[in-house]
Amino acid sequence: MSRAVETITICMGSSCHSRGNRENLELLRQWLSGQSKNPDAQIELKGTLCCGKCSSGPHLTGNNEEPLPSSPGLLEQWLRRHLFRKESDRRDEPNPEVM
Repeated sequence: MSRAVETITICMGSSCHSRGNRENLELLRQWLSGQSKNPDAQIELKGTLCCGKCSSGPHLTGNNEEPLPSSPGLLEQWLRRHLFRKESDRRDEPNPEVM
């Protein structure tokens, strides 16, 4: 069962970039390069020059402007939990082969 595309927008304004989004961008690039290993995890990565919240950055948002964890460690946990779950972790999703 394919999943909806998750759009992740990362602020690349100078403040957010220097506060951690440089590392977050690299982490997202690494995860995207592994996306072919999990075709159900469809991610679209977008950048923005400044989201206007410089003093509290770095900022990343998901679908519907949902704030995402801004530290690389927490972002990686979020990616694992929400986008790159193993088949054995999909307890709530029906198995199309059984239906």
